[in-house]
Amino acid sequence: MDCLRKSQKASWDMMLRHVSNAVLFLDNISAECLHWSIGVNAVFDAGATNIKDFTAFECGDDGDKKAVFVLSNLLLDNVQETVYDIVKASSFHECTVISSTKPAVLAKDETADKNIAFDQIQQRIQYYMNNMQATCDVCFLPLMEFSITSNLFLMPSLSDLFPMLVTDIRKFKGLSPKVCEDDMIDIVNDVHFEMLPLDLQAKFKMLIVSLDNLCERLEINEDIYCIGPTSQLIATELAALSSAKLRRRSAVNRAALVVVDRTLDLAGSVSHSHETLADKIFGLLPRLQGHKNDVAIDMSMLCSAERYVFESLMEVNRQIVDLITKEKLHSKASMKMGRGVELLKSNLNVFSVEKTPEVFERNCGLLQLSVGCLQALQHEQYEKHQFLEKMIIQSSSNFEDSRPYTHLHDAYSKQDRQFNAEDLLRNLIHLYSLHGNSVVSKDEEEELQQLLLNYILKIHQADSSHPYFVGCENDSRGVDDIFNKLNAIGMTRDHLKQFRNVIHDGNKAFPSTYKPLLQDLAEQIVDPSKPDLPDLQHRSTGLRDRIKTSFRLFMNVSKPRPSDHPLLIIYVIGGVTCSEVRAINEVSAKTSQEILLGSTCLLKPTDVVDMVFSNNSNNF
Repeated sequence: MDCLRKSQKASWDMMLRHVSNAVLFLDNISAECLHWSIGVNAVFDAGATNIKDFTAFECGDDGDKKAVFVLSNLLLDNVQETVYDIVKASSFHECTVISSTKPAVLAKDETADKNIAFDQIQQRIQYYMNNMQATCDVCFLPLMEFSITSNLFLMPSLSDLFPMLVTDIRKFKGLSPKVCEDDMIDIVNDVHFEMLPLDLQAKFKMLIVSLDNLCERLEINEDIYCIGPTSQLIATELAALSSAKLRRRSAVNRAALVVVDRTLDLAGSVSHSHETLADKIFGLLPRLQGHKNDVAIDMSMLCSAERYVFESLMEVNRQIVDLITKEKLHSKASMKMGRGVELLKSNLNVFSVEKTPEVFERNCGLLQLSVGCLQALQHEQYEKHQFLEKMIIQSSSNFEDSRPYTHLHDAYSKQDRQFNAEDLLRNLIHLYSLHGNSVVSKDEEEELQQLLLNYILKIHQADSSHPYFVGCENDSRGVDDIFNKLNAIGMTRDHLKQFRNVIHDGNKAFPSTYKPLLQDLAEQIVDPSKPDLPDLQHRSTGLRDRIKTSFRLFMNVSKPRPSDHPLLIIYVIGGVTCSEVRAINEVSAKTSQEILLGSTCLLKPTDVVDMVFSNNSNNF
């Protein structure tokens, strides 16, 4: 969506007005947003003298008299102290702190003066500058999201935000004992924003205010829909936000905002069975240091005499051949090599930092992407993971003799130990998210618990500091907690009617298949026949919506639908995969309604395992 990218660029252009003759301090998230938005060269073209990491170990150089801080995290606690430490260790005469989060997030309630927090920080910075003539400004600019494509935007500062499971909700203060024993619907309806831990309230506020600001920049009056307990809380708070009510009155465009919980469908996000090369690259290569949505690629194969054998794709090979022709290089490849590995290997050997440095520098981007594809596709365990996941999906059919549990248990009971404990956790998430709690009996679950405990004991002998399993080797309650969360994952769709199943049963001719909930949801929304959407809850945003709702009780008035407006924004709390982005693009191509997909991050399979089982997840 061009207008979103234009608004993002306008925000960064406003930031660039401050950096002339200044040293720029960026935290990791702000650096990533800068990377995807305008690039680092734009900062130096605007007159910045240096760019430094936002850490207490940094400070301005002797000649630095002007500093600009661009910060994505809330200006609280450690973030404030780091700013003060840098200022105290420097000799700045002018200082600008740009926060990507509105001051309203720092306010204790909506009636409080939103700028008090920024004013207090500004006064303290001026005090630490120790110069009566020094000036300081603390301001807000919407720099917390960036667009990877025209219809995909991400908010990396919220990448650690994950939807609540029932096991999390039951820990909240204020819930009655009866509710803690009730089913999913009763638990969710009894949870209020004030019951959340303070740190989680702050994260939710950041998301709510960020979505409000996004709608403000797009100049839209949005209808809000939600599916999932966390999305229900977010949608309710956004609908009631006072600043949003004022914004909607003057908005010139209409749109639908659908907020979705990632936990409703975790199967695709932990799977290796993806059709997109981007998912394979992102899932298998390590993250670029300090980034949430980029990968690190080892380019050593083009920087030394040694060469390695990699697998690749025909499209990558074609682009490399075109590049060889364009640069007038000579390749020793022959048609006998076919169109696969050997041909690509020979063609890549043409490029070398030592032999053709100018060509390498001009085309580093394509070469980097090509080598990244090769590194991703050479993963030794990849095909074994794919085969196991395929059997777990297909064994759900009534025509299969075996059950999903059988395939999983057999694969991890082998003596050769082809997989590790983290793989087992990932496959367990995949299993429970696909089939729900009924996929295993009580006896089978006990066998899986023992199997996991055996793997944990093996890890403990090699490394006792593994974050998921600390204490589990001495106390079976740790394993019980893991399976309590798995059962919570298994019941996330129990209250749904239309989107309860993500497995489409097959028959003797066609095996069962997995269809992502997000894709199914988008298809149902844009369906020209306008089917009923019983699982999608609508949040009234004003008096007009409430009047319409009242009239529907005794008049034949159609229910509001997300397809009623020209723009549909789908926001997924907890991350999306590249395969889901592709699926949404395919849905968008079949409808006149414009679809904008947003989320907190691009997911790796290990991310889901981290956020589900890490003790620090959501600060519960």
